[in-house]
Amino acid sequence: MPKISIIIPTRNRNSYLKKCLTSLINQTFKNFEVLVCDDGGTSKNTKLIAEKFNKYFPVKYFWNKDKGAMSPASARNIGWKKAQGKYLLFLDCDIILPQKSIKRLHSWFTKYSYRKTSFHVTPSARIHIKKNVPLNIIKNNLRRIDKYIVRKGNLSISTVGLFSKKIVDKIGGFDDILFVGYAHEDIEMGARLFAFLNNKRKKLLLKVYHLDHYSNFTSRDKKPRNKLKLTRFLIKKKFEMLGFKYNIKYHPKKDLNKFTNKYYNNLLVNKVKINKISKLLYLQAKNGKIKS
Repeated sequence: MPKISIIIPTRNRNSYLKKCLTSLINQTFKNFEVLVCDDGGTSKNTKLIAEKFNKYFPVKYFWNKDKGAMSPASARNIGWKKAQGKYLLFLDCDIILPQKSIKRLHSWFTKYSYRKTSFHVTPSARIHIKKNVPLNIIKNNLRRIDKYIVRKGNLSISTVGLFSKKIVDKIGGFDDILFVGYAHEDIEMGARLFAFLNNKRKKLLLKVYHLDHYSNFTSRDKKPRNKLKLTRFLIKKKFEMLGFKYNIKYHPKKDLNKFTNKYYNNLLVNKVKINKISKLLYLQAKNGKIKS
C-alpha cells in the first residue's frame, strides 16, 4: 500500500501535466501513488500522458463528467475517494516539485502529531516560472530554473497540501455542490478543517514552482473568477448557517459560551446537513437571490 496518494486535478492542460509528473520522477521519497483526475477534459492525450509515467511510479487516471464549468473540487474528490494512501497530497497540475519536497512534507507531518500541532502542512513559498521552461531542466537540473522565474506568491490549501486521509474522510472532502469553477473551494475546506481540529496549518520552509499561465485564461476560466467576491460571501454565509462566526481571513471562530467543542465536531462531520446548506445557497446564488 502506498503511504501517500498524490491527487492531481487537470483539464486540457497536457503540457503542464507532463511537467508536473516529470518533477515526481526523481523525488527522494518513493512510496506514493499518483491519481490524475481529469475534470471533463476533451483531450484524448491526457490519459496517454498519465499512463506513460507508470514506468516510474503507479499512476491511475480518472475522467470526471463536465459540470458545465471547471470543477476542481469535484475532480479532487474523485481522487480522495479512490486514494489508497494514509496521507493525501493535493497537487495542482501546474506545480513543479523540487526533489526533496515530498520527503520533507512527509517527515514533518509524521514527526508532529496532526492532532496537537496542525491539520495539514504546506510549503511556505510558490515561485511563479515561465510556462516554457524546458522539460529536461525539470527532470535533470532544477537548479537552472532560476532564469525562468517571473515572481513569488503564496500557496492555497489545494496547491500543495498534505493531509491525513482519516481527517478528510471525516469532513467529507471539498464542497463540489456550492463551489463550481475556480471559486475558493480550497479556502472553504480549509476553514472546515481549521474549525474541526481547532488549529492552524503548518507552513514548511520549502519552495515549489508554479507554471505561470494567468495571462492566457479563457473566458470559461474567467467567469467563475469574476464572482470571487460573491464566493467569499457565500463561504461566510455557509458558516453562519452552521453556527460559526467568520472573520475576514476566512477562519471560523467558535462561540464557546454557546456551544461545546463536541457540538462543532459533530456538526462538521454531518455531511447531510452541510450538503443541504450548500444546495440551498447554490440555488439562491444562481437565481440572484443572494448578492454580496
